[in-house]
Amino acid sequence: MRPTGPAPAAPTGLSATAGDHNARLTWNTSAHATGYFVLVRNVTAGESGFTKLPFPVSGSSWTYGNMVNGATYQIKLQAVNGLIEGSTTAAVSVTPTGPTPAAPTGLTARAADRGVVLTWNMPAHASCVSILQRNVTAGESDFTRFPYPVCDDTFTISSLVNGATYQYKVQAYNDLIAGGTTGAVSAVPTGPAPPGPESLTVSSRNGKAILYWNAASRATSYYIWARRVSPNPESWTRLQFGVSGSTFTVGSLINGATYEFRVQSVDGLQPGGYSNTVSVVPLGPTPQAPGNLAASGSWRGTATLTWSNTSTAGGYFIYVSDNGSAWTRLPFAVSSDPWTASALTPGHTYRFQLRAVNGYQEGNYSNVASVTIPLPPKVTGLGAQQYGPYKSRITWNSVSGADGYNIYYAVNAPGNHSTPTSWRRYTYPVTGNRFTAEYLITPGVYFYKVAAVKNGVEGPASTPASMSPLMENRAHYEARAAYLVYRASGAYSSTLIQGGGGGSDSDLFMARAPILNLDWFSDLIGDGRNFSDEIFASSRVSFVWEPRSGKIGAMAYPSCPLAFACKDALKFQQTGTSIPWGTECDHVATICGGSYSYNKIGASGGGGAVYVGFQFANSLNTVAGIGIPGAIDGTLNVAQQGRSFRATLRADMYPSWEFLRIPHYTTNGMNSVLFFGGRRQKTIEYLCSRCHGQSTVTYQG
Repeated sequence: MRPTGPAPAAPTGLSATAGDHNARLTWNTSAHATGYFVLVRNVTAGESGFTKLPFPVSGSSWTYGNMVNGATYQIKLQAVNGLIEGSTTAAVSVTPTGPTPAAPTGLTARAADRGVVLTWNMPAHASCVSILQRNVTAGESDFTRFPYPVCDDTFTISSLVNGATYQYKVQAYNDLIAGGTTGAVSAVPTGPAPPGPESLTVSSRNGKAILYWNAASRATSYYIWARRVSPNPESWTRLQFGVSGSTFTVGSLINGATYEFRVQSVDGLQPGGYSNTVSVVPLGPTPQAPGNLAASGSWRGTATLTWSNTSTAGGYFIYVSDNGSAWTRLPFAVSSDPWTASALTPGHTYRFQLRAVNGYQEGNYSNVASVTIPLPPKVTGLGAQQYGPYKSRITWNSVSGADGYNIYYAVNAPGNHSTPTSWRRYTYPVTGNRFTAEYLITPGVYFYKVAAVKNGVEGPASTPASMSPLMENRAHYEARAAYLVYRASGAYSSTLIQGGGGGSDSDLFMARAPILNLDWFSDLIGDGRNFSDEIFASSRVSFVWEPRSGKIGAMAYPSCPLAFACKDALKFQQTGTSIPWGTECDHVATICGGSYSYNKIGASGGGGAVYVGFQFANSLNTVAGIGIPGAIDGTLNVAQQGRSFRATLRADMYPSWEFLRIPHYTTNGMNSVLFFGGRRQKTIEYLCSRCHGQSTVTYQG
């Protein structure tokens, strides 16, 4: 029979107090209970069910030992009466704890072949350590913790990459209680360098090279080294990534180029020996020649080539021959048509030929195409004109595309307008469509012709144009110097006054009163000449007007009625334009009467016109036994009209008057004076007698 009794109730007041690797359990006993089973689960370890300890405990307390510090446990008690199981308490939680360990000391890392040996000193209260690692060479920034603790003071890490730099730290633990962590230490696993692979060979392909070699011991991968030998040699370059196996295809090579390769063994990241060096020229199908090569030329120094492309060619080398010279190949291939050659010489015949190329692999030649570059076109619209003294300006129609223009010139004698047969060229070409020739000091007819230039070759010359340059009139220079710059001295008398200015031309106007050879009075008084265009011909008095500045220069001459009896000219007195007439008698027997101390002159005007009043007392000077002089009274009104003058004279009818225009510039530079007016004198009584009055004449010239 089996004895029986009541099932005990669950104990009450269950509590758990944490200790170092243990927990102290206390509870209130239950009636009829002979003992209590302890049920435990480690929550931190992920246990889902409770484990019943094999033997019941008695009393109202018990210490559960060999627990893991830092782990959370749940505990329940079940009352028993002999073998009769009673009720079970609710679970209580507890986490055993102990001292936090310091960091391990003396951490070292010793490199090994594909590994690292770590050693350290275990601190007090530490049961194990956790190892942290990072691969610096691989670019890892964070440390990775090993999954399992090491409960020793040394540990060997294997399966590392030789040549890579690793860093390690060690953290102490008291079971699950984390302690201090060491600083980082570094190590580079190193082993014997692997030997180079043997028997490297290479085979050529289209844009590729295939490498083969025998695997080397201890090599985990291989570096491929390459360089181009020709054309344009390069230095050795290592492909970026290592390769595995014993063959590799190198792509993106240029057909026709020569390459060298070698293979280097690698253990992890630790480089080893090299293989032998091999050479290869990648080749593809022979590039076929382009078809239908044709050339068209332009005088601008260009030739445009066209052809039919071929599918086997990546480009075309161009060969050129200039006027039958040897073939020259241009340095760079072109990819397709059309293509234009430049800087060609007009008048030259060029031959062109193409050769197909794929990379550097050259193929067949095309047909030959010839073209003659035309000369630049003839210049049109050439004109030549005066451009100021000693200058000419020539202009022409621009030739678009010309580099410049050569200018030719020739000089004929004055008045000779026949086309010259001998020409000279200006040293330097010009780039615009106009040119100013200066320092044309040789009188004559200047001819010009112009030729367009391209690449040093000129085209046909233009139709010639001619002109005669302006040159400073020597007579103008001399008259201006004598009347407007320098003052007369000695027996002569002169003055400079300001009259009407503002004229547009620089020609000079001259008025003077000579005595012509008409009667014995004239011979007696002097001069004795005909009308003259010589600027220094003798006269009683003369003056010159410069319209642009308004200056008037007057000069009186000495009187010499007898060869042995001359008298100096009277000095000038500047007055207004209203001058009273002189007082002469009307009796020829006494010649003339009156007394004069000065030659008088006055002027006014503006805008290219001048009004002059005068009284010149030098017609007949006092000579012993002959008499007293009479005066030439009158006015002169002169207006500039373009390149001519209009002069109105009102004066005594003795002596004569003549009017000259002295051009500033002429086409021959000689003494050029225009005589455009002359009033002949009456007898001397018209000077001495006022009853005959004065006459008015007008001249244009």
